[in-house]
Amino acid sequence: MGPLAQSVEQQTFNLWVVGSIPTGPTCTNSCKISSKIMQIMIKLGSLLWRLNNYGFFESLKYLFFRTFKFSNQLSSVDLIDSFELLVKELNFETSKDIVKEYEKVFEKVSQIYSDYTLVGNRIKSNLIGLNASETKFKVLAAIIMKYQFDVIIETGTQHGTTSIFMDNWLCQTNQKCKLYSIDVLKYQAPSQIEKINRIILDSPVRKNFMKQTQSLITDTENILFFHDSDHSYENMVFEFDWAWNHLEVKVIIADDVENNSAFYEFVNFEKVHFKLCKFDHGPAVGIAIRT
Repeated sequence: MGPLAQSVEQQTFNLWVVGSIPTGPTCTNSCKISSKIMQIMIKLGSLLWRLNNYGFFESLKYLFFRTFKFSNQLSSVDLIDSFELLVKELNFETSKDIVKEYEKVFEKVSQIYSDYTLVGNRIKSNLIGLNASETKFKVLAAIIMKYQFDVIIETGTQHGTTSIFMDNWLCQTNQKCKLYSIDVLKYQAPSQIEKINRIILDSPVRKNFMKQTQSLITDTENILFFHDSDHSYENMVFEFDWAWNHLEVKVIIADDVENNSAFYEFVNFEKVHFKLCKFDHGPAVGIAIRT
C-alpha cells in the first residue's frame, strides 16, 4: 500500500470511528469545503489504492460498475427471515440447542466488545451488541455447525467481531477447525483477536491474497469462505470466483449482497444451490453451497 492510499484509508477509518463527515446547519462554510475536499481525497485515495493493489483493468471495472447501476435480481428471491427457519432448512434434528448455544456465544462476544470500548477503545459503531444486525453471526453459526469445516477463511477482519465470534463458536461446539482472517490493515481489536490466525496482506494486495489463500489449504479439506471485505461488484465477483473455482470451497457465505448483482450472477452462472437470509434491519447474507 502506497503512502497516499494508506493515509487516506486511515482517514476513512477515523471517519468510521468518530462519525460521519461534518455536515448540516452547525457546519461552517470552511467546514463544508473541508468536508468536500475530504470526500474527494477519499475517492482519489481509494482509486489509487485499487490501481496499485488490484491492477489497471480491475480498477476500470470497479469504476464502470460504480458509475452504472445494474438491477439486483436478488429482490425477487425468497428470503429466509429467521434463524429458526434457516436451522430447519438445514435439516438439524432440533433447533433449540443451536439457538440457545448461539445466544450464549453472541452475549459473550458482545460483552468482550462492551468491555473493550468502556476503557476508551473506539471501533465502528453497531458492529456487535444490542443495536447490531445478527444475521451474519447466526448464518455463520448454523453453517459451521452443519458442515464441520476443516478450514475457515474470512476476508475483512476489521475489528475482529466475526473472527472472535467464530472462534468462540468453534470452542462452544467442540469443533477443531483452522480459522484464518485476512485484511489489508491491522485495525484495533480486543486481545482475543490474537487467538486468530490473522493475515495482513502486503502490496499488491490481490496477488498476495491469491498466494496466501492458496497456501492455506490442501485438496482434501472442507472449507468455508466468508466474504466480508470490499463489497464492490468487481471485488465480490473476483472473490467468489477465486474461492469457488480455485480454492474449491464447500460453502461461500457473503455479507451485504443486496447492493449489487455479484452474488446473484455468481450463483446463476455456476448453477450453485444458494440461500438468502435477512433476519433483522441489517444487510442480507448469501449462502452458496456445493452439492
